[in-house]
Order: sequence, then structure tokens, then C-alpha cells
Amino acid sequence: MSKRKAEEPQDEPMVDKSDDSEDDEEEIVDVDFDFFDVDPVDFHAVKRLLGQLFSADAELLNLTDFSDLIISQANVGSTVKVDGKESDPYALLTAINTNVHKENASVKGVVEYLMSKCPMKDVALRGQVAQVLQPREPNQGHDAALVISERFLNMPVQIMPPMYKMLMEEMAKTNAANGGFDFEWYIFISKTYKEVQSMLDEEGEQLEAPAAPKKKKAKKQAQEMELMYFQSEDEIIAEHADIQYDFKLTNADKEASSDARRAFTDYGIAPGRRVMMVKSSKMKAMIEALEEACAI
Repeated sequence: MSKRKAEEPQDEPMVDKSDDSEDDEEEIVDVDFDFFDVDPVDFHAVKRLLGQLFSADAELLNLTDFSDLIISQANVGSTVKVDGKESDPYALLTAINTNVHKENASVKGVVEYLMSKCPMKDVALRGQVAQVLQPREPNQGHDAALVISERFLNMPVQIMPPMYKMLMEEMAKTNAANGGFDFEWYIFISKTYKEVQSMLDEEGEQLEAPAAPKKKKAKKQAQEMELMYFQSEDEIIAEHADIQYDFKLTNADKEASSDARRAFTDYGIAPGRRVMMVKSSKMKAMIEALEEACAI
């Protein structure tokens, strides 16, 4: 049985466009979203969602053990499915205590990865990030939650407020019983992108690659580009974050050779990642802001 059924999004119905339709009409498809606890049957789907989050850098991390850890937290975290408990989830939200699991190699790998991506030249920022990420004795009021929030791109953002509310309730209940979920910080990894020059013309034909700009000019152009989020709720999370930084994937060149990255480049999108750290005292306001935005 599911935890509860998601409310139907009012302003973002799922639409099916059929090429065979004579009238070229859009067919609205009603879909019921059900929330479930993370279950062992979800292992492969959870690992795929983690691979989607870390993209080409997934091979640098132990996502097998990380997926096992997520699934082992049976009472914390949710998935969203449309075809019952045994089907693959379309969305995942959970949190991992980086201090309680500091000896877990997969968690240690992710923490070290995030620390390595913090800009080396910004000493003050690195100090702040290190303070949050450094291993500590757990359950002493300074624990950090690594929030894993990933979903298919066509999943409506309206599913996120109830998922966050359930997550906070589950963590509070589990912490009261066994400890381990009293956090000072919440760490989010956001998928971002910037618009760049498209490699396709108006007819969809491939353009010749433009001459590479000089390094200083290219850096200035990159800084001037507006950062966008693949998941719209991340903009609200960023507004509540005390610490944040952007980074490129270590395996960006490898990703560039993939079909997915070529598609991004062709259509003028340069993907990246942003780390955002939110104080626990701001989580309630963050979730309320998200809920308010989704109600519009």
C-alpha cells in the first residue's frame, strides 16, 4: 500500500502529443502518483537515478553501496510511482547522515567528491564547506544531511512539497526513536545549466564549430550567462542556502562525447552542478516557500 496519493497538479497536466492525430490535438492523460517507502525492489532504479544525478562522474563513486544504504533506511525517504509498489520509481527523495555513516566508503566518497569541487582559490568558502563536511562525532548537534532529490524531467514539481513534508516528519519520528536524524545542515546537489551558442541552425542542421574564444573572453562570457536549474524547486532552495558553489563534472570531456551531452551542446545548453547548504532553521520556511510556489 502506498503512503498516500499525490494531488493532481492543476497547472501542469501530462500531455500526449500524437503524430497520427488528424486534428493535431493534444490529449491530456490523467496520471495518479503514489508515494511509497524506498524498497529493496527499487535498487536498480535508485542506482539509475543516482547515475542521472552524478552523470559522467558516477563512475568515480560507489553508487552500488550508496543505493544499498538508501534502501536500508526503510522508514526515511519516499519514491513516486504510477504503476504500483513493484514498478520503478519516477522520483526519489531521501537524506543520508554524513556523520553517522562517515565510515561508509560510498558516503565518504561522495563527501570527498563534493569537497574537491569547492573552488580552491576561495579560502573562506572552502573553510565554510569543510566545516560542514568534516567528519564529526554523530548526534552532537552538528550532523549534516546529504539530501538526494532526483526525478524524471517530465515529473511535475508539485510532487515535491508533500515529499519534503513527509521526509521531515519521518526524520523527526525516527530521530525521536533512535537518533541519527537531528541535523544542523542540509546539503543539496542541483543539476544546472547555462545557455550557450547552439550548434544547430534554424533548419536543425549542424553548424560548423565556431573558433574558440580566448581564455579571458570565454571566462567572462561564462560568468555573464544566467544559471538555470533543471529542477525548478532548486531556485527556492538556493534562496535559502547560506553556502553554495558551482562546479563542472570531472569527466566533462567524457560526457561531451556522449549522445546526451552532444544533444545539450547542439541545442545550446551547457550542464553543470551546484552544491547548496541550508541551515536546519531555514528548512521549514524553504518548504513553505516551495509549497506556496507550487500552489500558484
